[in-house]
Amino acid sequence: MDDRKLKTFLTAVRTGSFSKTAEEMNFSQSAVSQMMNSLESELGCKILERTHSGIKLTSTGEELFPFILQAETSLALLRKHAEVIAEGEAAPIRIGCFASISKAWLPMILHEYQELYPEANFEIMVGDHNLMQWLQDGLVDVVLADVKMDNEAAWYPLFEEDYYVVMPASFVAEEKEAISQEEFSKYPLILAPSNPFHQFLDKFKKKAIKVSVDDDSTLLAMVEQRLGVTIMPEICLQNVPENVRILKLNPARTRTLGMAVTESANKSVEKFCRYLYKHHSQKEEKVS
Repeated sequence: MDDRKLKTFLTAVRTGSFSKTAEEMNFSQSAVSQMMNSLESELGCKILERTHSGIKLTSTGEELFPFILQAETSLALLRKHAEVIAEGEAAPIRIGCFASISKAWLPMILHEYQELYPEANFEIMVGDHNLMQWLQDGLVDVVLADVKMDNEAAWYPLFEEDYYVVMPASFVAEEKEAISQEEFSKYPLILAPSNPFHQFLDKFKKKAIKVSVDDDSTLLAMVEQRLGVTIMPEICLQNVPENVRILKLNPARTRTLGMAVTESANKSVEKFCRYLYKHHSQKEEKVS
């Protein structure tokens, strides 16, 4: 059933006139009359009564009116939803990211975005070294990670953040605010495999405690138990125990967080990436 006929019927009932309906909907009066005749033919009954003073519902029309109103609403929603799907807006935006990003940064981003675009929905997959493979395999639409994640996908840097030394409070004087690599190289290093900082720390190779976990709270708990020190980027420093100290690294080391996205990304993914780059990037370049 043509939703234009239903909308025209509802307009005619509201205005009480074919001429007013034609004017409002930018149709000719004869076109309105033909559509109403066609609608009655489809329904197999007369629903409008034509009089010299205008039109009104027949008794059958009054009985069918709420169903026609519901049908028109449903067809309008169907058309709108189909258009959304065709544009790629209805499919969830699948994001792959580090655990630290999913906890400390991403919730705020998603809240902001859904305030502007309530129809947007997301699927979050937490990973580490496998993130770019997920992107290649089509398991995620966009990856939020650091610049070390090499891939053929386009890479857009968002912001830089500092690394910090995390160590038991008892290991260092209370007034100390920064520490050199030479100083903290005296301690065993607790380092998760995906942490790229190990490439700068040749002095730690014999003392490193490699931990097969990328959970920030686990690393902090190990430091709290005085097993050694670790290096963590700023975004990971959430809920730090009281007996754990955070010191600046001298000289400073940073990492760049950004997003990777493939050229085949649909419109909803592209829109989200543009928003993310526009509102949460420290860079001047823009997503094309």
